[in-house]
Amino acid sequence: FKDGVKIGDPTAAIQALEGPVNEAIAKIRKGSLELVGVTSKDLVEAFQIVAGKSGEIGISLDQAADLTLSFSAALGTLGIPLVQARQEIQSILTGTIDQNSVLAQSLGIKNEEIRQLKSQGKLYEALTTKLSAFRAGNKLSAQTIGGITSNIQELFDEITRQAGQPLLKPLVEGLDEIFKFLNNN
Repeated sequence: FKDGVKIGDPTAAIQALEGPVNEAIAKIRKGSLELVGVTSKDLVEAFQIVAGKSGEIGISLDQAADLTLSFSAALGTLGIPLVQARQEIQSILTGTIDQNSVLAQSLGIKNEEIRQLKSQGKLYEALTTKLSAFRAGNKLSAQTIGGITSNIQELFDEITRQAGQPLLKPLVEGLDEIFKFLNNN
């Protein structure tokens, strides 16, 4: 949707999402500085999971970024590796919590509660509330040696990304010219 009108052209739909996606990623980059032991690169998969369910649970990409940071804070605090994020987050967002859903069990969330909150359009608010203590605790822990070193890594990654960004457009244009030449010959 753009200006309240559904976008029919797939290319235009993708282009319309570029701004909101970039804003959500910027929020994750900034928010990762308040988390211990992770950089924004570490949070990409978790964001993809939450953003992929955003339509189903009725949240914006900005809210998906916020929920990603909250989930990541909780996973880190509970010692659940981010490689387990897909299973943990999906089980909560889809209401398929089972004995392997460590995060949901720690939060005291049940499948029926998820279904009820989704039907009321209150899942985001409820999860944000339940996860808020983890975000606050992580913000404090970010001032430890582990937190500061991960923040330094995040800053180096960001400096490298920004320094390389001006080089990307000419590179893509050059590769496109090579593709066109090869495609026509």
